Amino acid sequence: MENKKYKCAKCGYTYDPEVGDPKHGIEPGTPFEELPDDWKCPRCRKPKDQFVEKEEKKEPTYMEEKNVILEAMKKAGEPLNAGKIAELTGLDRKIVDKAMAAMKKEGSIVSPVRCKWEPAEK
Repeated sequence: MENKKYKCAKCGYTYDPEVGDPKHGIEPGTPFEELPDDWKCPRCRKPKDQFVEKEEKKEPTYMEEKNVILEAMKKAGEPLNAGKIAELTGLDRKIVDKAMAAMKKEGSIVSPVRCKWEPAEK
């Protein structure tokens, strides 16, 4: 069974095959591709062909976060604070703070200047 979710390009409604559309007679477990051709968005009534496959965002793993942060530090060539790292990497500030706390404990980053960090090995 296909579990891909589809999003209405007009209103943002998401069709989830695991839920279906019981209000309109579509049973849970019905893949988007098997919806009747005349099925419409339950919210804005746009036709089925106005839906696009919804991309699932994957949360980065700690190792990916760590590598992205270290790369940004190396490219900058100077010690950076967490806010600047978040800005350069596009990572959420909370994720940067959490990753940096772990990196400090493991010794992969050092602070040569108060509140600014760089890789332990250059």
